[in-house]
Amino acid sequence: MELIHQLIAEKELDAEQEALYRRYADRPAFREIINTYCYYEIPHVLDRFRLQEAQAGDLDAIFSKQIKRWEKDRQEAAVLRAGFRAGGDHPYRQLSTPGDLASIDSLCQQLARRQRDADAILLAFFRFLAQARRQMEEKKQPDGRSLNEIIDDIPADWYQEPWYYLYVSYFGTDEKGQGGFEQLTNMLNYLDALGIKNLYILPHYESPNGDAGYDISAYEPAESYGGMAAFQNFMEQANSRGFRVATDLVFNHCSVEHEWFQRALAGDPQYYDYFLKCPAHWAQLSLSEIIKDEAGDLYLYLPEKDELGNPVISRRILIFPDVDQTLWLKKKVAGLDKEVLFYREFYPFQVDMDIQEPMVLQELFRFLAEEISMGILGKRTDAIAHWVKQPGTDAKNLPQTYALQKLIKQFLKHLNPRAIILPEVVTTSKELKAYAGEATIINGTPTTTGGDALLDFQLQGMLREMVYFQKTSPFWTQAFDLGTAKGSTAVSLIPIEHHDETYMGFIQEIEAMRAYLSGNYNYLDENHNDRAARRGIIYKNGMSAGARYADALNRDARRITNAFFCLYLLPGTPVIYYGSELGTTNEWGQMERRQKEQYLTLLRLLGPDSGIHLADCRDPRELQRGPISARTYYQALEEAYPATELIGRLNFLRKRYTALSSTNLVPIDTFDERLLGMLRFPEGARAEDQQPFLALSNLCEQELRCKIPFAQLQNHLNYPTLKLVEHLRLDGINPQKARVLSSDYRFNPGQPEYLEMALPAYSALLFEVIPG
Repeated sequence: MELIHQLIAEKELDAEQEALYRRYADRPAFREIINTYCYYEIPHVLDRFRLQEAQAGDLDAIFSKQIKRWEKDRQEAAVLRAGFRAGGDHPYRQLSTPGDLASIDSLCQQLARRQRDADAILLAFFRFLAQARRQMEEKKQPDGRSLNEIIDDIPADWYQEPWYYLYVSYFGTDEKGQGGFEQLTNMLNYLDALGIKNLYILPHYESPNGDAGYDISAYEPAESYGGMAAFQNFMEQANSRGFRVATDLVFNHCSVEHEWFQRALAGDPQYYDYFLKCPAHWAQLSLSEIIKDEAGDLYLYLPEKDELGNPVISRRILIFPDVDQTLWLKKKVAGLDKEVLFYREFYPFQVDMDIQEPMVLQELFRFLAEEISMGILGKRTDAIAHWVKQPGTDAKNLPQTYALQKLIKQFLKHLNPRAIILPEVVTTSKELKAYAGEATIINGTPTTTGGDALLDFQLQGMLREMVYFQKTSPFWTQAFDLGTAKGSTAVSLIPIEHHDETYMGFIQEIEAMRAYLSGNYNYLDENHNDRAARRGIIYKNGMSAGARYADALNRDARRITNAFFCLYLLPGTPVIYYGSELGTTNEWGQMERRQKEQYLTLLRLLGPDSGIHLADCRDPRELQRGPISARTYYQALEEAYPATELIGRLNFLRKRYTALSSTNLVPIDTFDERLLGMLRFPEGARAEDQQPFLALSNLCEQELRCKIPFAQLQNHLNYPTLKLVEHLRLDGINPQKARVLSSDYRFNPGQPEYLEMALPAYSALLFEVIPG
């Protein structure tokens, strides 16, 4: 009871919390329970006891029941562990191996705050694993195969193929602008035509849509998109046709409209524990004294106490400083007669869950079990770096966070050996590798302990800087400085654009980029009239930008198509955001409409005295969102829009030649910074039967003459003579369809000193390099 006495002495307990303590201080069961909590947990535990007392009266029965539940979990966990030992027997024994159980058990203990929590997490893991395995064995697909039979036909490295990602509500809508799973099912033919089988679907769950679906109010497919029935039909069709689907795992926070949070506000003790709370004194801090600007990003420096009651400072980034510069939501809780400070890092309508709470993890396992048993193959762990918070830290990349990701990985792989994790972490390429984990074996399947496909936003920033400013230096200064993933099979995913902002922290010429994206450009409209448009918006204290790729490239179809060619040359896996391949431009009307909707949402949730103004609610990310009809996509195929033609051709070549999917590349001198040149070498099991490729791209609007030293080619290739077989010629605007030209390029030793060729504006060439 020493910590609670310290809290009383330091006046960290309010009058009602202290009164409850004094009512039960002499009860042995109360003392046994309260001694298991750390310093900063005790005030919130006392509040939970107050809620339980309001419901049940005297708490002695509650205390006894809680201790019995802990003891029951301890015994069941002990039986489970014993059942996996040599000669042991347990119903879950068929689900895993003794080695995997040891790893899972260790991760539960690393994540949990105390042993009893680790026991509860372990039991929940196996309970929902068993439930999902039964469902997967019983469920049949439309073609008569079981889901497990379909899984057996999926290549182990499927996630290394190009990805397409989309909003269900916006991709391939009907002519009224309505989207849903029925419309998405109808778009599978389009994706097939592009040669893409990997789909990442942005949040499609019930939501007030204050943050584009990342404020989830129920973890189930939204009724407005067709609900669970339409989602299941889509998944069955996608699985049968060989598509691989990844969805979001948004468990850092949920909407304040979620039933869990509403029940917490109504005084339900169980759900009160689902959510993180802040120290009460944070609401009294002067924000001007604790906010610091660090290289453009804004941080709060918050005083609090650690587990033992020692003073510490917690450093927390402000993610949406234009909307709000706090990290808390003050709400009245029935039964407490006071306002509670709930912790929230994102928008004020997204409250953070206590991911270390066993009941929250039980909800997470239930959700994962349901989705994986329907055939979902990938889970993008949204904002995973923020999931665990500890006093005295920046609440990012904590050891418990890595343990949680590894535990999720164990759960996925025990259900489906082909399932993967896609961590969403906005950090450098090197630091990102920490989320790749290490090579390991889970349930007999070679895999990694961490993420399999890593969204690399630094490489994305490099690509943007290269094609916007039309120079190769951003590429070559970063292409070989990516760090290692400790022998794992993780790949970098590189989105040419995405649903979120452009983070300026990865841009080398940051002031030039700010000026470029906030500037205007001229273009010709459909009637060939000269028009002016704005490329985008700089916001978040100058550290973020919103802009569609087509506007950033001045709506020039040649530049847009050339940018996709460059994307496919990067050392990673291409990711295409819906509409990018069509040259979709900024949706200014979408942004203005969503600005008004978000303002009304904040007023409704926070009240008229919130201090939120309409101007604060402008979200430039909405420029990159909005409905695009199915007719528009299929028309692009019929009319052979350049970027869609190029993507289809590159996807065909990438599947056939491993040099085009490898990360093994070297720069080639072109004697002009506006010319990108590289040799790419084959990798993998088929590498011995394949040849390298030479890729060239003119990034600028003038025709350039490329000069490549022939001796340099010979040194890299060790060929006495060579010939170039042309597989792709992007002649400014029109990529050639599948054909091979080999008659024009043949070189002998000592003849000529340079390989020279002319590249028109925004053109590209792709050659297979063959000896002889």
